[in-house]
Amino acid sequence: LGKGPRKEIHLSANALISGRYKIVTGVNAEDGILPVKVPAGHMNFDGHFVGWGASCVLNSFKHGRDCSTGCLFDIRADPNEDHELTKKMPEKTKELYVRLQELNKDNFHPDRGAVVDWACDIFMGKYGGFYGPFVDI
Repeated sequence: LGKGPRKEIHLSANALISGRYKIVTGVNAEDGILPVKVPAGHMNFDGHFVGWGASCVLNSFKHGRDCSTGCLFDIRADPNEDHELTKKMPEKTKELYVRLQELNKDNFHPDRGAVVDWACDIFMGKYGGFYGPFVDI
């Protein structure tokens, strides 16, 4: 982080940076933003995979990890987030996890409806993994 007064950045409902540490809690399976269903707390895209498109995405799911209770990283010493510190620093992990939950209390979470499989089929089949115009579906 820079030299300003800000010491933490609430990146999303699933991630917080505090000083040199970052905690991630995986994806919220109910967000419906991914083209496949994943377990709650799964940390997908957990690595550096060659390629693009569906093969890269599917490979990333195979190598993910469970971050439902938080995965901690030192982003100064390890900017690629390759070395998880959760087991080495359980107190810091818990501290940031509790802080993330506290910050999330004020998040806006509208009801986006139920996830429907046919929408994923269109997303992957008709538009090649990209979101379409959502017209005449």
